[in-house]
Amino acid sequence: MLTAVVIEDEPRTRDTIIGIVKSNCPEIKVVGSGNNVKSGIEAIHTSRPDILVLDVFVLPLFRRSSRAGCSSRIRRGAGGRGGCGCRGG
Repeated sequence: MLTAVVIEDEPRTRDTIIGIVKSNCPEIKVVGSGNNVKSGIEAIHTSRPDILVLDVFVLPLFRRSSRAGCSSRIRRGAGGRGGCGCRGG
């Protein structure tokens, strides 16, 4: 099973993203979330996720933060095209 952390400053959007992942991607478990860069970095360090779902407006701050400790590349997702790739989405 893959693990994920969701970082989004809007609570309603964050909850919606988590709900979509839970409903459509049974092979992905959301193990943490954050509402800003600091809480996001803490969630990353605590849970060491395979996948990071990140608010596009927070991305430049993560790229500049040497404390993030992300060893993998940042890959842009589907954006407005919808779907997570699971179950043909």
